[in-house]
Amino acid sequence: MSKSIPAGGPYKAAVGLHEPLTAASLSASRKALLSYCASGGRLAYCNKYLDLVTRVSRDIARARFEDLLFDSEYQGADSRLFAVIRRTLEFYADLLAGKLGVYGDRILVRTRYPLRYHSLTLEKGEVALIPIPEALLLAAIGLLEPLESNLLKLASAVEAGVAGRGAEGEVRRGEVPKED
Repeated sequence: MSKSIPAGGPYKAAVGLHEPLTAASLSASRKALLSYCASGGRLAYCNKYLDLVTRVSRDIARARFEDLLFDSEYQGADSRLFAVIRRTLEFYADLLAGKLGVYGDRILVRTRYPLRYHSLTLEKGEVALIPIPEALLLAAIGLLEPLESNLLKLASAVEAGVAGRGAEGEVRRGEVPKED
């Protein structure tokens, strides 16, 4: 069964000796499943085989993510998938850290390519507010980038006493800071 599971099987995954995933190994895995399940009267065994292979494959996937996700030298059929997952993790980490320009359930983004989003047509480099889940997906595949908020600049300005102040000295939201 190990030979029919792509990328070296469970034993190599367990010790971190991951083989590059290839289109040929994915095809071999599919052929093994078809040949095992194509024989008549084996449906119950086929389902058990598929359950077992799926469980083992999930464990292998977790090990590969852990070991190869941030390996910039890895070149396999799944290297682009790892790039998408890396961008997803970076987006989510920046979101949790409060670094991104979030307004309600939307996030400020800049397009990297011309993009049509619902009724909006955006050219490369244009800025828009779009729902966070859609922004995450589009950023993960490289079509746009989330924009960082200017919280650090604002905090520095407030600390330096440069921000606009109201009658009692409070900082007013949205006001352009005045220099004294």
